[in-house]
Amino acid sequence: MLAALIVAAAYLRPLVGGETFALRDQLTWTLPSRAFLHAALAAGRVPEWNDGVGLGISFAGNPAHGVAYLPAWLVALVPAAWGSDLLLIVHLALLAAGTSVLARRIGADRAGGALAGVAAGLSGYAASVIVDGIPILSLAWTPWLLVAIDRLLLAAPGARRRAAAWAAAAWAAQILSGEPACLVDAGLLALGWTLVRAPRRGVGLLWLFGTLAAALPLAMESLLPSLHLLGASERASGLPFADATVWSMHPRRLLELAWPRLPLPDEANGRHLEATWAFSVYLGAPVLAFAGYAVARGERQARALAVVAGALLVLALGRYTPIYAVYRTIALPERLIRYPEKHVSAVVTIVAILAGVGFSRAFAAKRARITLAIVLAALALPFALFHAWGAALAGAAVAGALVLRRPSLALGAIALHLTVEGWVVQPLVPREAVTRVPPLLAAIPTAPHEPRPRIYRLPGLQPRSQAATRAEASIAQRDTGLENAGVPYGLAHVPGYEPALEARWHAVWDAGANEGAQLLDRFDVRWVILPAGAVANTPFVARAELGGLVLAENRQHRPRAFVAASLALDGRLTPCLITTPEPEAVDLACIAPTAGYAVLLDAFADGWRATVDGAPAPIVRADEVARAVAIPAGTHRIAFRYRTPGLRAGALVSMLSWILLFMLAAPAPRASGARP
Repeated sequence: MLAALIVAAAYLRPLVGGETFALRDQLTWTLPSRAFLHAALAAGRVPEWNDGVGLGISFAGNPAHGVAYLPAWLVALVPAAWGSDLLLIVHLALLAAGTSVLARRIGADRAGGALAGVAAGLSGYAASVIVDGIPILSLAWTPWLLVAIDRLLLAAPGARRRAAAWAAAAWAAQILSGEPACLVDAGLLALGWTLVRAPRRGVGLLWLFGTLAAALPLAMESLLPSLHLLGASERASGLPFADATVWSMHPRRLLELAWPRLPLPDEANGRHLEATWAFSVYLGAPVLAFAGYAVARGERQARALAVVAGALLVLALGRYTPIYAVYRTIALPERLIRYPEKHVSAVVTIVAILAGVGFSRAFAAKRARITLAIVLAALALPFALFHAWGAALAGAAVAGALVLRRPSLALGAIALHLTVEGWVVQPLVPREAVTRVPPLLAAIPTAPHEPRPRIYRLPGLQPRSQAATRAEASIAQRDTGLENAGVPYGLAHVPGYEPALEARWHAVWDAGANEGAQLLDRFDVRWVILPAGAVANTPFVARAELGGLVLAENRQHRPRAFVAASLALDGRLTPCLITTPEPEAVDLACIAPTAGYAVLLDAFADGWRATVDGAPAPIVRADEVARAVAIPAGTHRIAFRYRTPGLRAGALVSMLSWILLFMLAAPAPRASGARP
């Protein structure tokens, strides 16, 4: 489709030009996660445990890693970093295509549908969150879910079975893609869409919730493991209000919907609002003008959709209004979600759809074309006066296209301007900058059949560099050992960055912060990154330096595996030999002078099972977060094996449910003897 092709063309640089994104979660989460998935699948195994973050994490248990989301397996077919970018761009194109189809279902023509898809796929919000990896995958399915719901609501009685099956499949794709905030937004949009479009609202709501219920067994291979993981995470009882609402959309950012990169002072210290979830929420004056025209025409469904968008925009304001606190009390899933600003994604979807409808209507009505041309030409002047030249030129070009009645010219101007604004929001760097071993970490020796060396980087470090852009500053951080940057190269980062880390691990690490080097010793952290001047008078030995930061070796750490007389882990520790250090399979050879415990300084978690000399043995906690098994005196072989709780049972339920769904979605056979 045209919109999908335009969006894909806007990302030709990462697609074929050898460049990539280099901001925020792209470096600390997306690329390490995709690289780990790529390496496991390429080796012929499904990754269930990641031993490169903290003391180890359940990889398949967190749906954001994409183990249960088959499109994410695309990264196994090509080099991991390029595959990660390809996966994101494919989903951006999917988002554009779905929005285009949805706009056409409510009255947009072909050009209007293309405008809607371009506005969604190239919006400032989409350009911002692509560097965070996961939201784009889920956001891509939102318009397709609405398309499926719309088909179901308007289907003839004989076609409802198949339409319901497709709606359930769309819900399942939304769940499997892994972003709970997008799932909540999709649910809110689906609810609003049903209330606006259903001929009979009560019946429509029954179908809506029925298809959602039918989607749950389809997505069970993701739901069951994630529910197990949720129970041990810090989100189990809901996030505190203050933590969850840190990135609420400031009311002054509403101006940024029309004004690109508008400098907005921070209310507390006069600085610009740089610490935001989305680097930009820009849609542009032409898109907003076309959406406004669709609403101003007085069509009931356009006005109703505008009300839904307004309600979602209020939720995006988060802590800046009392409404969000009330909503969070009522809507239980919202308590698991950080950053209300994420609700802007739903607003962008609705505005893009309305803009597509308004675009089609405006070019078909002479008075509307002239009126909108005058409005956009008038707005171009203040943009030019305040040096927003791109917005001024785009507005003037669209105004000219309206006068000349050239929708293709207007579409091209909007697409070009949004593309350029996207490049500004997420500047690109050569892909080799994110695929080489971080130079400061290159001095750490690794071996394929030994446990990953653990490394700790003091928080808040800023390397000295000549970086002129945010992307270059991010690369300088990565080069000096940014969290998780060494995971693809055989290193483990402690505590590491992972949204689903066990709450107990957070508590132990935070409580031990005042122990200094002793905390690192407890968990076999051999390497540490500190400012150059901080190594003196410490037990550490400097091994490499870059950008004013030093990689130092900690020689006093505990061994990774050992025998202790008791779970107090005091007294003499007798090291064990780790013979199989695979992520899901760790074998130890231990010699116990007396009866005691074989301790492995890897994370205790549901799903691990142990045997001692071939006999099953219960695993107990050592030092609150590590694994241990009781052993008698003598020589022993201990085997730890991991299977993600709920993954296999969930996969079986999902497989059977998908088979049933395909049977229901299959067209009914023609009656015997019926005429063609």
